[in-house]
Amino acid sequence: MTDTHSTTSGGGSRESIARSAADALDRARAEGTLAETPALAGFDGFLDSIIRVVDRRRSMAMEDFEPISTIPRFAGRVADAAGKSANIELVVDEVRFGGNGPLYAGALGRLGMPTTYIGAVGKDDESDELLPVYQPFAERCERVIPIAAPAYTDALEFDDGKIMLGKAANVQAVTWDRLVEPRRA
Repeated sequence: MTDTHSTTSGGGSRESIARSAADALDRARAEGTLAETPALAGFDGFLDSIIRVVDRRRSMAMEDFEPISTIPRFAGRVADAAGKSANIELVVDEVRFGGNGPLYAGALGRLGMPTTYIGAVGKDDESDELLPVYQPFAERCERVIPIAAPAYTDALEFDDGKIMLGKAANVQAVTWDRLVEPRRA
């Protein structure tokens, strides 16, 4: 667990630094200076599958199951498979966009900054087309330039936390050569 009251090298607590930054952003937005401050963000992009792990099914209906509620119970199920095989059923609740770059760029755009995002949010590595799931994020930005397909995360959600299984290979397609490659306007 992160200690929000620990001091940083500058002497303030993380909480006080975050509050100070939020206050400065509020002032800048009220003064209208954020709209005059362009931002560039990138470069990762992820599609996050939010998943529940099935403990036991109550019927054949896809949504009619009891999920494994805690990480220790899931760990026990996995440990019990040692030396044999196991089938652990996963149910995808939702697929949504993620990645530090898109989340950061979307937040800057929501604050009113003219934001350009460049990164892994495309339909595939050969296309300049935005993957449709990123459209709400793109609407908050001034410009979004897809240069690669997104990476993927399977987020196993439990009552006491989540386990994120990342498949980040597509982020490796974001290279200097891809950044400087001529793009369609």
